[in-house]
Formats: sequence, structure tokens, C-alpha cells
Amino acid sequence: MKKKICIIIALILILGTVLTLTVGLNVSLDYSAHTMVEVPLQKEFLISDIKAITKEVFPQGKIEIQKASEFEDMIFIKVEGLTDEQKSLLCQKINEKYGTEIKVEEILVEQVANTRLRDVIKPYIIPVIITTIAILIYMGIKFKKQGVLNIVLQTSTLVVVSQWLFLSLLVITRYPINRIVIPAGLMIYLAVLLVLNYLYEKSNKIKE
Repeated sequence: MKKKICIIIALILILGTVLTLTVGLNVSLDYSAHTMVEVPLQKEFLISDIKAITKEVFPQGKIEIQKASEFEDMIFIKVEGLTDEQKSLLCQKINEKYGTEIKVEEILVEQVANTRLRDVIKPYIIPVIITTIAILIYMGIKFKKQGVLNIVLQTSTLVVVSQWLFLSLLVITRYPINRIVIPAGLMIYLAVLLVLNYLYEKSNKIKE
């Protein structure tokens, strides 16, 4: 059973690495260059209704919709690009749906540049490295009966593999790299350390 699991993990890591190098990551509109469209609806609305409209206006490409303003009556739509025809059609469809009289010129459009992923990750690198070194030292001292070098190598290897596996699954499933991916990665990092600490504690008690 363990052998099969190791083989499956190895295949996922290999496939994920190949896809990363060839196809690349699927970056969400949070980080890629996009057009921000702001529609002053001045009415409450359902995101599902706006999604239906945007699918007609933008049949292809990524789309993200958000409610904005204190009263959630302002629509923020992120799209990969916007033509004058699409802007007019969007205005027309929203007016038809909500009985409003929004003018095309009232819809604000802003071009947003892409954000490099390395700039997003950069603030986390040093804290994670320092934290990892401190934890490895702590575990090496606490569980020295199991071999300091063994504990350090095993812990660091499993942490790296878990993050590599997480990234590989993101690439394989084409899940977009968005604002929740980094916190999710950190949660996995923490979970791996907690599980390892529990297993080392259990192993120590058995040896005693």
C-alpha cells in the first residue's frame, strides 16, 4: 500500500513539474494583467445574475465579479480585455436586467498591470526560512534520541515534498493561482510540521 502511494505521489510530482515547465501556472486575474470594470448599479444584485450577463458579453476568457461599496451596490468586474462594443453591450444587458438607465460613459474602466508571482512570494521567503531553521533545530534537540541528522533530513524533505505536491496538484488541475493559494500553502506547511511532531513524540514514547 505504501509503495503504491509513493508511486502515485512520484507520478504527480513528475507530471506537475513537466506541466509547470511546459504549460506554466494558471494565474488568476488577481495577479495577471486585466481590465477592471466598475459599474455604478446603485441597486442590490446577485453575483450569479451578473455572471450570466458577463458570459454573454465575454463568452471567452477569465472573469471575476465582486461587490463593492458599503451598500454592495457597485459591481467590480475583472476581465482579460474590454472592447467598446463589449462595454456598450454590458451596459445594455445590465440596464435590461435591473431596469436602470446607466450610461456607457458612467462605466469606469481601468487597466491593471500584472503582478509578478515572485514579488508576491518574496515577503514570505525569509520568515519561512527562519521559522523552518528554528523548528529543525528544536526538533533535532528534542528528538535527538532518534538521530539529529535523521530528524532534520526527514522533516525538511517532507516539508519540501508536501509543498511540491501542493503546487503540482494546482498545475495539474489548472486551479488558478489566486490570493488564497499562499495561505493554503502555509497551512499545509504548518500541518506537516504538527503531524511530524506528533509522530516523533509517539516514536519517542515507544522507545522509552
